[in-house]
Amino acid sequence: MTFLSELKRRNVIRMAGLYLVGAWLITQVAGTVLPMFDAPAWLPRSVVVLLAIGFLPALIFSWVFEMTPDGLKRDADVSSGQSIAPQTARRMDRMIIAVLALALGFFAFDRLVLDPQRDAALVATTTKTVEAKATSKAKATATPVIDRNSIAVLPFVNMSGDADNAYFSDGISEELLNVLAKVDGLGVASRTSSFAYKGSKLGSAAIAGELKVAHILEGSVRKSGNQVRITAQLIDASNDRHLWSETFDRELTDIFAIQEEIATAIVAALRVRLDDTDTPTNVSVRADTANMQAYDLYLKARELFIARKDLPESVRLFERAVEMDPTFARGWEGLAAVASVMPSWGFTDRDYYGISNRAAERALQLDPALSMPWAALANASQSEWPVDYEKLLRQFDKAVAADARNASALLWRGIAWARLGFFGRAIADLDHCLRLEPGYHNCRTHRALALLLSGDEEAAIAELDEGIANGSFESRSESFIAPLMHRGNHTAALLLMDSNDFPPALRRIILDALRSPGGAKPDAKTVIAEHLPTPDNPTVIKIGLTHFYLWLGDYEGFADFDDSASAPLSHWDRYPATFRNSPSMKRKMRNMGIPAYWRAHGFPPQCRPVGKDDFTCD
Repeated sequence: MTFLSELKRRNVIRMAGLYLVGAWLITQVAGTVLPMFDAPAWLPRSVVVLLAIGFLPALIFSWVFEMTPDGLKRDADVSSGQSIAPQTARRMDRMIIAVLALALGFFAFDRLVLDPQRDAALVATTTKTVEAKATSKAKATATPVIDRNSIAVLPFVNMSGDADNAYFSDGISEELLNVLAKVDGLGVASRTSSFAYKGSKLGSAAIAGELKVAHILEGSVRKSGNQVRITAQLIDASNDRHLWSETFDRELTDIFAIQEEIATAIVAALRVRLDDTDTPTNVSVRADTANMQAYDLYLKARELFIARKDLPESVRLFERAVEMDPTFARGWEGLAAVASVMPSWGFTDRDYYGISNRAAERALQLDPALSMPWAALANASQSEWPVDYEKLLRQFDKAVAADARNASALLWRGIAWARLGFFGRAIADLDHCLRLEPGYHNCRTHRALALLLSGDEEAAIAELDEGIANGSFESRSESFIAPLMHRGNHTAALLLMDSNDFPPALRRIILDALRSPGGAKPDAKTVIAEHLPTPDNPTVIKIGLTHFYLWLGDYEGFADFDDSASAPLSHWDRYPATFRNSPSMKRKMRNMGIPAYWRAHGFPPQCRPVGKDDFTCD
């Protein structure tokens, strides 16, 4: 008997046909039904794989075994008289026909009924997807709605022969911006937003588009001796058309009159342009001082203060300005502002807080409507512990009420809220600061700090990364060193030490201390003494010393150290973990006057009172 005949006798060929037809039917049903029940994509594939694997065993089984009236038996054990292979073959033929009929029926049902439904669903889904993409694209490419009554004042170009006169042209630009910002109904882009385009090669229309304003004011200043020429032009950004332009040749004694003329002309041009009969055309610019030399010094000092560059020179120039004109209210205001930040920038050679207080009080005597003197008074009031936080916050509130655009007041009030542990309020003030002045780096720095100290490390580190990428994280980054070490990012921590001018030996000490929080550490006071700037060791470390005490585990030294001049936030540090709720942390905060404020005005969300005199914080 041939091998083929034996395959037929043992019904192996029929088994192959029955298996293949049945497997095809099962595969089709699985491929149609399983997706209806949101089955994972791997399940239909698994069915096919299992059926393929089972094919060969099924053939082997049909070769080895035969169905008999007494059940399954090995084919070798079945005599020819006992074999019912022909009857089994006929049954298998009928089964093959039945399965084929089912397969053909399902095939027809799939093609005639299910296919049209799938096609309709696919068309509907595709249509929705296309519509969604079109809508998304339309939203992305749609021209943003721009207030027609909006303007950006670009820094005027310095056309003087002396490049050092750039402060004067910048000052005139900012003076005009501040005047226009006080006109009701006129939206004015912030100083940091506008001044970011200083020296830019972009055209006026492109800059207006990025700043989302309808108009651009640009110009130039040429200052020579006692003469000044100011050229200004107002541009409609929608068609890059000049609405107004003028050149003013005046003596410096007329500088405030020029500012008034320019501002009035701009408002008048916009009024005609917008058919706005409610906006007054006359803009008043008060002559703060009749001494033009004092005004010139004021502009130079203010530029240094805004840029936080050479602050001692800024103090000197403001002092010289008010010496020349003791009735110069804004001169006193500027002196109060810069003096109030000097200790936090490491300058302690004079009683700067006393200078700030006297200057602020003098400024308010001359002009009670000023805003910054209130902020300076609040800033300086934290120099003596315990701090009267109720009074301090009331002074900040007065500063913001006097000028809602005073971003520095919002920054400083935000820092005060963070110091008190009200991080939500702090972030709200800092967000407001950044809405007013998106380029105000210090606001972004302290926003990152508030997020970090509140426990939101992910958001804080993302803000740190963004700030470093934009060159806007200039100070306070040492607070991130321990958290980065804790997260295993030792390289980033070392780079922050480097950016804060840590000598290599000091980096190793701190690195070892943070790597082993529970291990032995060198004496904090000895480390600080060895690495403090001295005549023999001029290295300057840009860091609050309290962090050394924390990192080296000297909590008592931390509590005893008076860092009131640096506006501390380190009492909220989360590393080392054992510092939180330690007696030293609580003693430091009591020295600062923080729990006293809580008991009078309520505790922050993460803290709660314990008995009459104690508290605990999460």
